[in-house]
Amino acid sequence: MGLLDWWNETINSSVSNKQDNNGIINTGNHNHITIINPPHSMPQKPIKPIPIAPVSSATLYIRRSIDETIDAIIQKQIHQIIVINAQGGLGKSTLINNLSHHYPTLPMVIINKQNQEGITLPKLLMDSEFTTLHNTPLLTQCKERYNSGEALHEIEILDALQKDFGEYGLFVVDTFEKIRGMDIGSMVDFNSESMTPRKDIHHERLKDTIERLFDRLLGRATFVVGGRNDLREINFGIDESKLQELSIEGFNTAHIQEYFEVSNVPLPDTETIAYIHTITNGNALLVSLFPKIYRDYKSWEELDRERIEKVMLEDEEYGLLFYLADRVFSHIDRDLEIYKLAIPRVLNRQIEQILYPNAEVLDNMVTNGLIYKGKGTNKSQFHLHDSFKSSIVADTKRKYQQNFSSHHDNPKIADIHTQMIEYYQTYQLDKTINKDLEICYHTMLLRKDFERDFNKNREEFVDLAFGSLSLNNNEKNNICKKFSELSSRQINELIRIFYEERDTLINMMSSQLYNELKKHSSMGKENVLTNLDILQKIAEQEEFNNDWSIYYLLGYAYGELKEYNKAITTYQKAIEINPKNDDAYNNMGIAYRNLKEYDKALTAYQKAIEINPQKDEAYNNMGIAYRNLKEYDKAITAYQKAIEINPKYDDAYNNMGIAYRNLKEYDKALTAYQKAIEINPKYDDAYNNMGIAYRNLKEYDKALTAYQKAIEINPKDDSAYNSMGNAYSDLKEYDKALTAYQKAIEINPKNDDAYNNMGIAYRNLKEYDKALTAYQKAIEINPKDDSAYNSMGNAYSDLKEYDKALTAYQKAIEINPKYDKAYFNMGIAYDELKEYDKALTAYQKAIEINPKYGSAYTNMFEMQLIRNQDFSLERIFPPHPPLKTPLVGA
Repeated sequence: MGLLDWWNETINSSVSNKQDNNGIINTGNHNHITIINPPHSMPQKPIKPIPIAPVSSATLYIRRSIDETIDAIIQKQIHQIIVINAQGGLGKSTLINNLSHHYPTLPMVIINKQNQEGITLPKLLMDSEFTTLHNTPLLTQCKERYNSGEALHEIEILDALQKDFGEYGLFVVDTFEKIRGMDIGSMVDFNSESMTPRKDIHHERLKDTIERLFDRLLGRATFVVGGRNDLREINFGIDESKLQELSIEGFNTAHIQEYFEVSNVPLPDTETIAYIHTITNGNALLVSLFPKIYRDYKSWEELDRERIEKVMLEDEEYGLLFYLADRVFSHIDRDLEIYKLAIPRVLNRQIEQILYPNAEVLDNMVTNGLIYKGKGTNKSQFHLHDSFKSSIVADTKRKYQQNFSSHHDNPKIADIHTQMIEYYQTYQLDKTINKDLEICYHTMLLRKDFERDFNKNREEFVDLAFGSLSLNNNEKNNICKKFSELSSRQINELIRIFYEERDTLINMMSSQLYNELKKHSSMGKENVLTNLDILQKIAEQEEFNNDWSIYYLLGYAYGELKEYNKAITTYQKAIEINPKNDDAYNNMGIAYRNLKEYDKALTAYQKAIEINPQKDEAYNNMGIAYRNLKEYDKAITAYQKAIEINPKYDDAYNNMGIAYRNLKEYDKALTAYQKAIEINPKYDDAYNNMGIAYRNLKEYDKALTAYQKAIEINPKDDSAYNSMGNAYSDLKEYDKALTAYQKAIEINPKNDDAYNNMGIAYRNLKEYDKALTAYQKAIEINPKDDSAYNSMGNAYSDLKEYDKALTAYQKAIEINPKYDKAYFNMGIAYDELKEYDKALTAYQKAIEINPKYGSAYTNMFEMQLIRNQDFSLERIFPPHPPLKTPLVGA
């Protein structure tokens, strides 16, 4: 099979919306994830001060005097602009985010980091993806109107904000220069000799918006702005007397001593503190390594300076504890070797030594925070920041584009890629490095003349390939192994698929969440769209608190795990944030359906349709809910509506066939199945259902042919094997039936229907022990399998163990109170025990559920005759004539 065929088959199999022969949708594929505050009052008591943040490697906010300064400004209600600047990792966000917790009664607006390119003032203040509101009732009302589609003038929004703030409020921007896509002082302009930070149109647009807010609100608010930029770079154009700059960088020896005092380690002597200041150049992140060094080595005296330097530069346990500081890239010597472009996405200590034999270059990168360290199990990995990499790429493109279609086609860079491949192939690397993916990365970048041949940036293409959320690592590696051999047609097909996947997913979630998931996928994590651990950790991040799409995906993941109540709760959260989310309503309906709460499911589907009248999937799901309620005519109407919207909707035709089958209109059912197969010739479920219809018509040869076709299409179709077993059982070929059921179970050990049917076959062979064992297995797999309990009751009745039979029937009825067959079988058991009143009650209940239950009427009539006979008649006739109607439900 060619790679393209393999790829297409992979994509087709991943996007098909499969249904079993009961029509229950399996939405296990990514493209079917179809993913007021009280009035404020000014506090009468002193405001609670900000506590010292805990000292840890994850959150390193060094208190010093900055928190007392902010606390004093807020308590005194000074109308001022506070700019907090520092490198990443020092706790600015922690400090800023704590404001809403420690001043809960103040009106407050917090602008969070988000991924957007264009921005307007209404968009900035009204969109929950940007802004969080606290104690701002009028602005909250504006937001509700804005989200309902009403156009609001900027002045109206500002007036509401002014009134909410009254005499005083807090306006927080976190962090100013890293609102993604705005390039605020983050990218470096290599065309400038001074290499100063570049401020493009997006930056100016946001800065202008913030300045207008300053002008309007400075007399009513304190502004807190966090970022790495100092006041000179931001240049707000505001009266300097209104500005105050606070920095948590640049530790002196006194700051270092204070840090050790709160770190619960003995203080080094004065000379050691001075040396630590010298070697770290006052960098707090490097200072933070020393408490760990002390704890590992037990005393300061055991460490000479040479040992400390070795630990700082080489020991991978400590590593380079940095976050990105793009703007300080201007401090790096501009004569960086061009091969730095070949740096892999993940570094470890050995690779650093190969790529950076010049210690001075590495020291410069380390000192300026251009590499950051992984966390948890990835702590021995070191990651190069994308913005740093893209800055170098921009420079080299300018230098070399006249000779090469890409900087990767430069012989020097190509040679480095080759060396890196050989290195990964030769050396045993740390287990946290995904060696295969790193080889894949360099292999794909070695493709000659990629940009010239395909008019696409190869790094973007490789990023999409590695970050693909529909491919697992093996599939990505398979592409890489044959990448150099692929034809242009195959490459173009891959380009189409990757960009199509990106566009599809971007429409289903926020771009921020998409980038986060892509990052996990590119690091080798599997099934990120349904990986509950990953999704829960993302949801815990504050920047995703108001992101509807993370809750939407969490709901989907819970649904895959059959935790339907949790799924519903998280879908509701997604809807609270985004009330126009038709997909969340649709999937909520699926969760309710799986809980058998069909009325609630129908309400959710209807809501999805109100939002999106062309929601064909919601109509299809509505039909399934009606079918489960046995309202087959309504189900068919819903399926027809889905087909009107989408004439190629094979699933809707398949489901319509099931509804017709339930109405015993088998010819119409077969027509519907045939239509589904015409649309999708590989639709194994439609063939399986066609077989069931033929079986109901007792055309067993045609039924078996249809089942066999389903199995040819999908050899792992356990439902088709199960159905085939049922046909053989009808033909009383129980050995063949058992073979088919066994095959279904081998494919899917959790197929409770196959175990139940296997038990029926054994019962027909009068092998009751094996039958009961099979029923018990079905119940273990699915404790809610009412059919298995009913079948178990029948087996006990055959053994004349009527008490056990009644217990089993009762359990079936507890699970399914509408189970008329279980009531009927219960009546027979009571009849055999001569408890005629109870038998009559059971038959009556069966008739109440199913007024057309003829056998129940017959047995009830016979029971009434027996109850009315006198003693003389009983002496002439048997006390209980043999019943003509056998046990039902197998």
